[in-house]
Amino acid sequence: MSEKHAAAENVFAEDWNRADAYWELFQERANESQNRNLPVATVLFGSLAGIIAIMCFSRRDLRRVTSAANMAHVLHMIGLRRLSRRRYQRLHKRWTGVTAGIVDISIKPRARSSLFHLRMEALHRKTYKANTMIRMRRFMDETSECLYCLGQGQDVPHRLFARWRGEKFPVHDDTRRILAACLLVIASGERK
Repeated sequence: MSEKHAAAENVFAEDWNRADAYWELFQERANESQNRNLPVATVLFGSLAGIIAIMCFSRRDLRRVTSAANMAHVLHMIGLRRLSRRRYQRLHKRWTGVTAGIVDISIKPRARSSLFHLRMEALHRKTYKANTMIRMRRFMDETSECLYCLGQGQDVPHRLFARWRGEKFPVHDDTRRILAACLLVIASGERK
């Protein structure tokens, strides 16, 4: 077994590929369509992203849960609210199980505008990685809370897609995959 896999199994593919890029693009479009009240486009883009997730991502990849959650949103849109809530409840449990298994992620070096952060990353890589993982955990926990609320038929307590543009990392690594899975969940009643 390679050294990389000995420490912890990485649930994400190593390299960013077309499936990653298209999944993200389609989920962004689905969220934008939802915000503009375009239900057909929401369903179309969400479905395309869901197909990519099923065909290309590991069963333990959070983006598969995000895609399934967005299909639960479609059920809500067409009036199948009870079924939608049950799906969200199952997805909340699945999200919790998958996030518990994420113990190691690939974090590529980033260009920094601050000399402090550049030095922190270069000189204290373990601390930097631990702090980044804490931040990713917070995003995963917030999304878990939102999925729970959606399963109860309540408004979500956190902004998801409204934060995506500002939070999206410019580097294509596991942090961006996790962030996309967390913030591209379509949430009705989301605070803007």
